[in-house]
Amino acid sequence: MFYASITGYNFVKYFGVAKFHHRGLASWLKAIQIFSFFAFILMCYYGLQLSFFTLLGIAGFGGVVTFLYAIPFLPKRFFLDQQNNLRSIGGLKIYLIGLVWMGVTVCLPIIENKYTVDTDVIITAIQRYLYVLVLMLPFEIRDLQYDSLKLSTVPQKIGIKGTKLMGMVLLVVFFY
Repeated sequence: MFYASITGYNFVKYFGVAKFHHRGLASWLKAIQIFSFFAFILMCYYGLQLSFFTLLGIAGFGGVVTFLYAIPFLPKRFFLDQQNNLRSIGGLKIYLIGLVWMGVTVCLPIIENKYTVDTDVIITAIQRYLYVLVLMLPFEIRDLQYDSLKLSTVPQKIGIKGTKLMGMVLLVVFFY
C-alpha cells in the first residue's frame, strides 16, 4: 500500500500537468515520473505476494477510486467545472479519503487474513473512518483561504466554528 499510495498520489497530482507530453516536461516533473515508475514496479512486486481477494479489494478501495478521482468520466451536469471527475464534486474529497483509509487499514487486512467480519470489525471500520475525517478537518481549515469556492469544503459550508464543533462531535462518537 505504501508504493500504491505513492503511485496513486503522483498519478492524481501530476496527470493533469504531464498528460502525454513527455518530451517537454520540466526536469523536476521527469524526476517525479521516474520515481513514480519505480514505486509502481515495487507496488507490483509486493502486490504479487498478496492473495487474489486482497488484490481485488485493493483494486476497489484504491485503484478504482484513485482512477475515478483523476480521470473525467461522468456527465457534466454533476460538476461545477469541466473536469468531470470525482475531484470536481464539491465536498466529496475528505469523505473519499476516509473511505479509502478505512478500506485499506481495516478491510484489506481482514480479507488477507481471512478474518471473520464481526461487530468489532464493523466498529473499528466506523472508528477509522471518523478518525480520518477528524484528522482532515484542521487541514481543511488551514487551506480555507486558498481553496476555490467550487470545492465546497466543510469550513466553506459550515464555517470554522462549525467545523471545529463537527470535529469534536465526531471525536466523541469515535471514543464512544
